[in-house]
Amino acid sequence: MRNLFLEHSLLPGTGYCLKTSSTVYDVAGEPFQSYTNTYHPGWHLIGAAFEAIDNPYSEDCVEVIFRYQNGAYAHVSELVPGCGYWIKVKKECVSKIGSDQTQ
Repeated sequence: MRNLFLEHSLLPGTGYCLKTSSTVYDVAGEPFQSYTNTYHPGWHLIGAAFEAIDNPYSEDCVEVIFRYQNGAYAHVSELVPGCGYWIKVKKECVSKIGSDQTQ
């Protein structure tokens, strides 16, 4: 398991785990329309761009996308802003979320 760190700023396209007793979060900053990331084989925790995105990854790159909701992990095909997602990557790939290009 990886070490957990206290973060003071959030990066676009990165997913974060929160440990809190609150269900409401105030997050301030500028919205972003897109981001580009290189993913290596294995599991990654990611976030969504400013708008919901259907089927953001090619099937030859990403094996599955999960979101934790209602006390369980659910398979999803859409990324929604404000949520974090676990993706399992099959091979190294570059993804441009928020644009219509995925390699």
